[in-house]
Amino acid sequence: DELYVTGRLKDLLIIRGRNHYPQDIERTVEMSHEALNPSAGAAFAVQIEGEERLVVAQEIQSRYRHSLNVEEIARAIRQAVAEEHELQIHGILLLRTGSIPKTSSGKIQRHACREGFKHDTLSLVGQSFLDASQESRPASGAEEAPLRPTLLATPDQATRHALLRTYLQERVAGALRIPVALIDPTQPLNTLGLDSLLSIELAHSLEQSLEVALSPVALLEGITLDQLAAQLLEGVEHSDIGAANGAGRRIAPILQPVSLENIPLSFSQQRLWFLDRLASDNTAYNIPVAVQITGNLHLEHLQRSINEIVRRHEALRTSFQVVGEEPLQIIHPPFPVDILIVEVSTLREEEWKQELHRLTLQDASQPFELSQGPLLRLKLLRWSETHHILLLTMHHIISDGWTMGLFLREMATLYEAFSGGEASPLPELPIQYSDFAYWQRHWLQSEGVMDSLLAYWKQQLGGMPPLLELGTDRARPAVQSFRGNEYSLLLPRSLVRALQELGRAEGVTLFMTLLTAVKALLYHHTKREDVVVGTDVANRVWSKSELLMGLFVNQLVLRTSLEGNPTFRELLKRVQKTALGAYDHQELPFDKLVEALKPERTPSYNPLFQVMVVLENAPLPALELADLRLELIEIDGGTSPFDLSLLLCPEHDGLRALFRYNIDLFDSSTIVRMAGHYQHLLARLVAEPDTSLSKMGESLAAIDAEQEKQKAEALKNARQQKFAKIGRRQATD
Repeated sequence: DELYVTGRLKDLLIIRGRNHYPQDIERTVEMSHEALNPSAGAAFAVQIEGEERLVVAQEIQSRYRHSLNVEEIARAIRQAVAEEHELQIHGILLLRTGSIPKTSSGKIQRHACREGFKHDTLSLVGQSFLDASQESRPASGAEEAPLRPTLLATPDQATRHALLRTYLQERVAGALRIPVALIDPTQPLNTLGLDSLLSIELAHSLEQSLEVALSPVALLEGITLDQLAAQLLEGVEHSDIGAANGAGRRIAPILQPVSLENIPLSFSQQRLWFLDRLASDNTAYNIPVAVQITGNLHLEHLQRSINEIVRRHEALRTSFQVVGEEPLQIIHPPFPVDILIVEVSTLREEEWKQELHRLTLQDASQPFELSQGPLLRLKLLRWSETHHILLLTMHHIISDGWTMGLFLREMATLYEAFSGGEASPLPELPIQYSDFAYWQRHWLQSEGVMDSLLAYWKQQLGGMPPLLELGTDRARPAVQSFRGNEYSLLLPRSLVRALQELGRAEGVTLFMTLLTAVKALLYHHTKREDVVVGTDVANRVWSKSELLMGLFVNQLVLRTSLEGNPTFRELLKRVQKTALGAYDHQELPFDKLVEALKPERTPSYNPLFQVMVVLENAPLPALELADLRLELIEIDGGTSPFDLSLLLCPEHDGLRALFRYNIDLFDSSTIVRMAGHYQHLLARLVAEPDTSLSKMGESLAAIDAEQEKQKAEALKNARQQKFAKIGRRQATD
């Protein structure tokens, strides 16, 4: 018999598709108000109206019992949990001291708390619950009637403003997953935790509902909800539908189905198609994903689920062929996807991990033929009846990070339905990726749109150096191989929390704060004051595009001047200005930017930028089904599309900083040292934000000198021990 330990039962809360550890929430709660007893709280989920809602039970200290201000305590708890975990609490149960259920060893019994709540057996001294009007509602995929006609039909302006303000409060609360009651209309939105991705989604949602142009940047520049309501209301009352915003750009159209005989490539697809023509054996744009499947897997349900996904999404059935002189999308009829089964049940655990790594690299390093398809591969490794690994590899031309997450969520939904003998619960898609490709070209080529975007980027990037010389360990080869390796470190939660607090105080996002330290790091390693990096944006600003699989992601160029020996705080403001401008002009496809700027093209390095920085805003949580658990496994595909990439992904214990580097250029020791520098810079940024770049450089140089001294001493000691051992051996001969 074999025993598989997969975690404590229900020791994980899954609320609105995101994983939360109850002990983290409990720690936040007990520190939120002085009246609460330490180590005497429980966080659990209950199902209300078909949705998991968070409830916390927390003891109060006995000395506060007779002067208890329930609303004050509840407000403090909700605020702390919203800020720390982006969660709203449905119910708060304040308990008598010493009454919370515990085991004989003193551990909190969350299950007993949940049952006590259900059966009303807890010793309550106060409680607070949100009613329906206070609960934030996440955006749904359903069509929503535009608010503009309602506003225009309301004769009184004060009533219109109140109606719009309430609507905006609900939208912002839904985006942030916090109660509506916590949205203060007079508080700047960028201090509520709104990041660039959420601001883009929110701005374009409001554009579609109000039919008024709204830049996502406006939401990150310190505007309050009251000010936003007034600005949008003026736009509704005085502007025509589709009126241009300050940059001269028009609202992106709502995607509609189109019928085309020749389907063009999207601009991003066209770029990858061109790169493939230059080097068809290049596997740097293969996207590999490994999914650990724990539980009793039924292969027939898995096969049916994947076949249904491929049927639903035309992008996964697309190949690319040249017709005349133009590449076109060729959409094939639905087909059954082959899942190659690989038996690894005879391997010991260590051998099994090595085999997983080998097969992952093998799959990721196998090129696709874009003109043939299919451009996805699946392999199922079977270690036991209850332990499988699904390897999924797609070419980037039909996929992006969002697509991979959507694929796994749909797979989980379909598998659970088919396992229960039900039909697919997923609605038919109103549009397909080919519709986006058409509308993207149609919109960008409409009057003034492309010219406006290009004017900004030409001004921002004019005279930019073609290459960021990082000080490599070896000479740059004439043709880059894209061979890569990875090194990662975990930035602790305490540091990440401090970075978030600094960002809120300065009115910037976490990404901007992390990017500031990257700019300082690159300055130290290049001694260049003109520092250019790239970043990815989801580019899902088009209505309904969040439902689709396919390549939407776009690359932005972030150029910042470090002239004048700025302090960290000053550099943070420069980075903020750079990022906001880029977000406001993100619709220009990267290949069109390269085409317009005409940088020196060489196969030795990437055009415009060679360092990529990405913060994963919405990492895919583990998915819990009735009898299965699906969880992503971090894998190394053995490639690096850039000289250096820094990928930052939230984890339970902090923020994972993954450095992916080109092994033709860098030794692993160089990257390890660079990663250590980055963590040190983040700590200095928090502790001493008014430190100048020159002082920062002196600090890093001192760290390097101390490390070199320790290495020299260790080498000296090793040699002395070796010689002493030789001497003893000779003395005994």
